[in-house]
Amino acid sequence: MRIGELAALAGVSTRAVRHYHASGVLPDAARRSNGYRDYTAADLIRLLRVVRLTALGLTLAEVRSVHADEQDLRVLLADVVADLAEQQATLDRQRADLLALMASDHDLTSSPGVAALLVELAAVAPEVAGRSSERTLLELMRAGSTDTEFAEFAGAYRDSLRDSEAVATGRRIDRQLAELADADPGDPRLEAVAAELAAVGRQHFGSMTAAGSALAWELALDTMTPAQRRCLELAAEAFETETGSTS
Repeated sequence: MRIGELAALAGVSTRAVRHYHASGVLPDAARRSNGYRDYTAADLIRLLRVVRLTALGLTLAEVRSVHADEQDLRVLLADVVADLAEQQATLDRQRADLLALMASDHDLTSSPGVAALLVELAAVAPEVAGRSSERTLLELMRAGSTDTEFAEFAGAYRDSLRDSEAVATGRRIDRQLAELADADPGDPRLEAVAAELAAVGRQHFGSMTAAGSALAWELALDTMTPAQRRCLELAAEAFETETGSTS
């Protein structure tokens, strides 16, 4: 039989048959005088076995080893079962996380860690949590930090939300930064706002063992206007001077 007939009987494409030949899982068939491959019933049985084993999750390399009696098929299938169990456990965790997120009040467009912080922020400073700029900054911090860095930052952030004085200061700084959006980078108001920012940073983030991600810091600065950026740079300089850390 010709390759097209063989492929049709096995339910695969002729391209797949040629790939199996190239991979060594299907021996090359005898050729007729005109150069075309001439497949037999034995070739079909071999192809059907390849299709069956790959459908069960074996790689072509593993199929080759089974055909060469180098590996026990039951052992290989046990490995496939273990891999599938691990994948299923991952899917179950993802499903549980999604269901929990859907049932919560979290912002579904934000990453779970950021959404959780925004919910806590909204409870004490809803006008700040409602600003797209705050969500943007938190998302950039999450994207530009390692899991360890963000977990440490999130813990310090939550601690600051439990401090009523820090929350009041944060609200004031948030308003002042908004007012500075169109200001000149040399505006004298920047120093006072920067000093408050540095003080809050020292109080609630000065004990962090990880200095934080430089990438996250740069990403955050990129969202600022020139005056706001300069204000945060001044705050960072003051923070680093007092704590000996680097952003």
